[in-house]
Amino acid sequence: MKRKLALIFISTFCFILMASCLVACNVVITDADFKTTNHTVDPFSSIEIDVDVSEIELVKATDKKYAVTCYETDDYYHKVSVENGVLKIKSTSTFSFNFNIGWAKAPEITIYLSEDVYDSLKVSANTGAVSIDKGLTFGSVDIDTDTGAVDCSADITNTVDINTDTGAIRIDGITNASAINLDTATAGVEMKNVNCSNLRINSDTGAVDLKNVISKTLFIEVSTGAVNLSQCNGSESIIISTDTGSVTATLLTSDRYFDIDCDMGLVNVPASTEGGALVKVSVDMGSVSISYCN
Repeated sequence: MKRKLALIFISTFCFILMASCLVACNVVITDADFKTTNHTVDPFSSIEIDVDVSEIELVKATDKKYAVTCYETDDYYHKVSVENGVLKIKSTSTFSFNFNIGWAKAPEITIYLSEDVYDSLKVSANTGAVSIDKGLTFGSVDIDTDTGAVDCSADITNTVDINTDTGAIRIDGITNASAINLDTATAGVEMKNVNCSNLRINSDTGAVDLKNVISKTLFIEVSTGAVNLSQCNGSESIIISTDTGSVTATLLTSDRYFDIDCDMGLVNVPASTEGGALVKVSVDMGSVSISYCN
């Protein structure tokens, strides 16, 4: 009996040891492992991207037409195709179990866009920044990424939905969107030169910085991040809610409704209201300074 128990114990110990070694196995991917793959594709009007670890860049083409360049490895590569007018890019890995991978440089996807206007862009990425070049226009943009920043200098005519966990969101030059919805956890939001019908921003610990932003409704909710507004107009309503973050503004205007709710922070708003707008400021533990209010 004792011998049998000893064999069981040794077998169990060896199994646990082998499993631990397997899980702890490290794979380091160096620069030498990467290669560049060029794809020439058929015309498309929409883009769908679904990747695990890839930096994504959409650029206005100069000498390339309907082309996709992937910087990848033999074990982590991208499938590129056009189906019913939709460019589809999906990452594929040949790893059969979870390695602890160390990347010398993240894989990259560069999409060269020869047209000025496209119907839609949808991106889903675990780790990887997304950059959209100036001079492009999309009907709608939907981006969901965990740890990558999003930089958008393209114009959007319909809806914008961007969700990140630890990646910052930077937007410049959206002139006529119907709705912009931005959600981020630990990174900030920067917007400038934006004109839309409805703007909603939700941030946990990241700061929100807006400059030259015009929207019928402007709603900002943050937990511990500061809110800084410059030359912003919410013609129908401006609603700002923070827990411990401060709110500061210059040249902030609203025609109808202006509401700031701050638990433990400072409010310094030289607000200008027109047309008999209702101004409401609520602070639990902090100071309030408002001027140019009529």
